[in-house]
Amino acid sequence: MYGACWNDYAEYRISNCQEPGRVICENGDDTLSLSTERLQSAGNVISDTFGFAIGETEQAKTPVAVSGRVLAYPYESREEFKKNIGRPVCSGPNGTVSIMTDKEYRDKGYCAIGTISAVPEYETWGEGNVPVNGRIWIKVF
Repeated sequence: MYGACWNDYAEYRISNCQEPGRVICENGDDTLSLSTERLQSAGNVISDTFGFAIGETEQAKTPVAVSGRVLAYPYESREEFKKNIGRPVCSGPNGTVSIMTDKEYRDKGYCAIGTISAVPEYETWGEGNVPVNGRIWIKVF
């Protein structure tokens, strides 16, 4: 059970970006690309905190968080994220997560990736000393 319970569960996918913490979106052909704007649909976050992953092939090398918590790069300031714990997030420019307004969530809830879980003050996470690099915790849907 250790591996399956460690943090998040990831699925390996084909993507033009492999940097952990970046948001990538579905292209519709079973591949993913770095998000370029807010509210792109079918967003995912690349994970380096997973304890369990499936599906790695010669082409599919990008671990995408499927459930649990994942570290993601924020679009707005970390202080803004601290004030909005529990709020939904969507894709942002350059593979970031962005805080959704109530109206955006009502009108485009299908663009939500998850909710803000925590804004860590520590530099590394876990036994593997994963670098936080200014990222924040997102609980993915």
